Amino acid sequence: MEPLNEQSIGCEDNDSWTKSLVCDSCGKRDGPSKPWVCRDCLEEINPKIEELQVKKEFLILPNEPDELFADFKLIVKDEDGSKGPPIACHKKILVDRSPVFDAMLRYSSESKTGTVIIEEASYEAVKLFVQYLYKGKESLADQLDHELARKLFLLADRYQVMHLKDYFEEFIVSDMAQLNIEFFTWAHAQVGAYR
Repeated sequence: MEPLNEQSIGCEDNDSWTKSLVCDSCGKRDGPSKPWVCRDCLEEINPKIEELQVKKEFLILPNEPDELFADFKLIVKDEDGSKGPPIACHKKILVDRSPVFDAMLRYSSESKTGTVIIEEASYEAVKLFVQYLYKGKESLADQLDHELARKLFLLADRYQVMHLKDYFEEFIVSDMAQLNIEFFTWAHAQVGAYR
C-alpha cells in the first residue's frame, strides 16, 4: 500500500493545516480532516451497510431452529381458526430480528410461558418467516409465489422485520410488473387477432 500524500488524499493546499479533502466515493471536495465520505454518499451507502450487518448476523447465528435446544414456540392460528404444530425457535433470534418480538418477550407473559400464538396467519408463511429469521433471503429462493409473498410481507410488517419488508416490496412490485407485461402482451395479441 502506498503512503498517503497530499495528492492521494485530495489536498488542495500543501501549506495549510485546514486542507480540503476529496470524498473517497464521489470526489466532492470539502472534508475537514482525514479521508472521508460526504453526506450524500453516506446516505447512499448506509442502506448497503445495514444490509451487510444483517448478513453478518445471519452468519454468526444458528442456521435453523434446533428443536432439542429451542427455548420458544410459535403456535399459528390459521385464518380459519385451526392450529398447526408448534414451530420451535430461539428467543434470541426473535429478539435480535424483530423489535416487536423484543418488546413482547421483555414485557409480557409470553416470555414466561415460552409460547406465543400468532393469529390470522398461514402456517406455511410463519414457517417460512422463521426460516428467514435464521437463514436470510436464501431461505426464500424458489419458494415464493405472489400470495405467499403477500402473506410474508404482512408478517414482516406486523413484526417490524424491515429488511424482509423491503425485500417483499421489491418482490411484489417486480412481480406486478411481470404480470402487467404478460397482460399487455396477451391484450396486444387479442387486439391483433380482431384486426
